[in-house]
Amino acid sequence: MSSISVTDPYSRVNVVQSFLTKIRPQYRNGGRQQVPATIVTERGAVIVVANESASDASYRDWLFKTSQQSVWAHYSEEWIPDSAKPNEWLLKHSVLHLYAVHSPRSRDEIFAIHCEPGHKGESIIDVCKRGPHVHATAGDSRLAHAHIPLQLMDSDRVLSSPDALTRFIECAMDVLDAEVIPRFAN
Repeated sequence: MSSISVTDPYSRVNVVQSFLTKIRPQYRNGGRQQVPATIVTERGAVIVVANESASDASYRDWLFKTSQQSVWAHYSEEWIPDSAKPNEWLLKHSVLHLYAVHSPRSRDEIFAIHCEPGHKGESIIDVCKRGPHVHATAGDSRLAHAHIPLQLMDSDRVLSSPDALTRFIECAMDVLDAEVIPRFAN
């Protein structure tokens, strides 16, 4: 069973800001805007969340701008105390959602990448949920709840440490910025 742990989930704020910069709007000089990120605590969990639109009540609704004006994103990581190791925190899940934004209160989810390293079970669905997987949510919703694995044969390596997962997410951000986000530009 895979698990990803850290001793200080608060240290993930800078890491999250760094890899999310890859899908942010560009400055004229080619640099990228850094996404604001913060910590939310809820039911004993520590949640690292990007928060450019933190005016909404729930952190799950906080969005940030991507490289395309009409596409916004949500990213969060939920870290829970490890009951077996008092000074460790386990990654419960990491989620990235992309939305086509039509107006301040109108948006449609178009794509999601999730990872649930602590998910238990040995069925193929359980294995897919544990590692990085996508949900194709644009248009036809029949695939929205399908867990399409990105690293099925190599998920143990990707889930071996916070750094390994971060490297994977950094690569995923490059692909999203090049191949997914531009396809939903107005």
